[in-house]
Order: sequence, then structure tokens, then C-alpha cells
Amino acid sequence: MTVWTKEREFIDPITELEWETEGVQPPGASEAISYRDNNTGSYIRLVYSKPGVGIGLKEPFAHDFDEFVYIISGGLYNKRLNCRYEAGIIGKMPHGVAHGPLEAPVGAYVIEFRNVFKNNE
Repeated sequence: MTVWTKEREFIDPITELEWETEGVQPPGASEAISYRDNNTGSYIRLVYSKPGVGIGLKEPFAHDFDEFVYIISGGLYNKRLNCRYEAGIIGKMPHGVAHGPLEAPVGAYVIEFRNVFKNNE
């Protein structure tokens, strides 16, 4: 895994992060964790979904953390709201608020910022 240092502030996420597919839901998606705070559990991850792959569950879902999403390329489609989101769009999903389900009909690179609350505060 690439480690940021004082001498190395920027990396190429496509070639320098470890992309995982095992355990990533749904099948067909891959993820790379670019930052993790081991004290709080908060993390930043990149997600790549091939065209036609769903993101997350098949029903609306809620997290026990705040999630902020930026669509880098491609796009997402919210099946429940019948709404398309293109590259450059930012999404905010506060903890406890149901959202989705989403799919990526044209594929998508997405970065997710997940702020985990200690003791669900």
C-alpha cells in the first residue's frame, strides 16, 4: 500500500492504491481505501463500478456514519428517486437517513468520505 509522507503528498489512485474486489458489494465493483483513522473508524475510499453494476443494496439503506460522495467520472442513477447524477456532483447522506439504491449504468469512479461517530454520537 502506498504511504503518504512529507516528501510524497500526491499519488495516482488508479495505479498506486491497492484495489480490492473481494468482499466488495456488489460483485463487479472494486474499492481502494486511501485513508483510515484507526481511532474513529472514519475513512476515505474510492469505488469503481463497471457499467450496469449497482452500488450498495437493492433497497434504500442508512449508515451509522455521515457519508459524502463525489462522482469523479461516469455517473450514478438513484432507482428510488428516478434521478441521474453525473460526474462532478456531490452527495451528502447523513447518518440514519435512508438513500439509494444506486446503480452505475455507464460505470462510475466515486470517492466516498465516511465520518464515523464514536459511540454513534
